[in-house]
Amino acid sequence: MSRNSRRNGTSPTVQPVARGGETWLSTQGWKERAQAALVDKNRAATDEWAKNEAKLAALMQSVVGVDIEGLPIEKPGDSIVLDGVRFRMIEYGEPTGDQLVILRACGSCGKPTPSGFLKTPLDVGEAMEEWEPKCRDCQKGAIQPEHSQEVS
Repeated sequence: MSRNSRRNGTSPTVQPVARGGETWLSTQGWKERAQAALVDKNRAATDEWAKNEAKLAALMQSVVGVDIEGLPIEKPGDSIVLDGVRFRMIEYGEPTGDQLVILRACGSCGKPTPSGFLKTPLDVGEAMEEWEPKCRDCQKGAIQPEHSQEVS
């Protein structure tokens, strides 16, 4: 649209509207398009969430042997807490694919730290009983007071 068409009001979508002694420009349909875009985004997010929930359920069933259908799964992050143990699905591209981990607080700073990938019930048992979580920063020896946080 050219500058002149805006000045002389020839634009088909912009119309002057009088409001309280002021003249405002009003465009038709922009709010509806914005609201429709938000609905589409939310629908896509819901669809993506349903896919992730199904992936997490399949991983939990195959690795832990627990059917989590109907249990509350946290958004975002695709995690669930069972009997005080937080499981999380981490999405990786090919060839690794989606992986299940246990998330616990780093023993030094408290930062949420994932275990190694859980493929079998033995992996789960070892992660729960033998694994001492240490985040990457603490492994490098970069512990700083502001680095500390709780596992959510």
